Amino acid sequence: MVMKMKRSIWGHPRHADRVEANAQQFRHWGIYLGGVWSEKVEGTNAIGTSISELRAVTVHGAQHFRARHISLSCSSAPILDAHVQGPGCLLF
Repeated sequence: MVMKMKRSIWGHPRHADRVEANAQQFRHWGIYLGGVWSEKVEGTNAIGTSISELRAVTVHGAQHFRARHISLSCSSAPILDAHVQGPGCLLF
């Protein structure tokens, strides 16, 4: 399953100045609309792991597969419908 970021709070106008100032860093981390976070592409990460395992997951620092993500700590929970199909996840 390929997971792409489709919506983000960073798209909200009140966050525009922060997004603009940090856009290059966010893009480096893969945090942008259209970013792919599957485990196949990014290795161990909260988004890909929570969707593939259908459970809430927290990944801290060096638990991430990619070195560029070791400064991040992320928690994610899958959003499931009545048929246990995951249209996405909540990253917090």
